[in-house]
This record gives sequence, structure tokens and C-alpha cells, in this order.
Amino acid sequence: MSGSWWRALVPCCWGDHADFAGHWPRAAQDPDEAEEIRRYARRVDMMEKIVISASGNIAVWQNTRRLGRVDPDEIRELKRGHGGNLVVYGSLGVIGSLVELGLVDEFHLLVHPVFLREGEALFQGGRPPQRLELISAEPFTSGVVLMKYRPVGRTPAS
Repeated sequence: MSGSWWRALVPCCWGDHADFAGHWPRAAQDPDEAEEIRRYARRVDMMEKIVISASGNIAVWQNTRRLGRVDPDEIRELKRGHGGNLVVYGSLGVIGSLVELGLVDEFHLLVHPVFLREGEALFQGGRPPQRLELISAEPFTSGVVLMKYRPVGRTPAS
């Protein structure tokens, strides 16, 4: 995913969007936060946020609009749009739907040096494996590693 700006698809879980809306605008202005956190928070606060919510329950946050569902044509139109790349925060269900529709061009996975011993599988079973090609792996001083992959055997969806 090239380009310096992203638009966020914030999935339908009310808590995800409300948590983001409550945290990032505050973090952008908090002098007690590290500068790299404030810089990232300002970027998230300013980016276009597209919330997927069938219920319509979304938090008030600048540059936010709602989609009622994952509509393949609407997602393709967003991808062709002028606002930059789309990034999905949160819901494995939305990510699974986008993968199933062939609308994911890259996976950016952050691996944290913590073994939680619980949690959900990234994807539920019953589907054939999707082979991925490593694009890059970038370690950070915190021990977190950003790994970027693209699906093998298909061209990016438009």
C-alpha cells in the first residue's frame, strides 16, 4: 500500500469506534504522550473514518461517515477514490468479508512481544488457505514487528 495517507474502515463494533473516538483526539493533544504517539494520533484524528455499522450507532468524531454493511461495489469505489489507501481497524468479521470478496491487497500485521494465551483466530476455518508473499518486515525498538504481506496469485482488487 503506497501513499502517505490512509482512510480508516472502522468496523461495526460500537466499542471499536467509540474507543477510537474517545482516545485518539485526546492523545493528539496530550503533552504527556510521546511525540510519536501524538503525531500518529493527529493523523488518525484527521483521516477520513468510514464506520461499518448496521445499527447506525457511531460516536461523534470529525471526518466520520457510516456504511450500513460491507458492500463490494462501494468498497471498490472507495479504493478507486482520492483519499488514499484503506486500513481496517478492528473486526475480524469485516476483514474476513473483505478477504472473501477479494478486496484485500495487503495485510499489515503488527506482532507484539507478548504471549497472551487467549484470543480469537485471525480467520475462522472452513475456507482454503490463502498463500501470502512477504513484502517487508520492520522491527521497532519496542520489539514490535510490522510485517507486510500480499495475497499470492491475484492482482490487487480495484
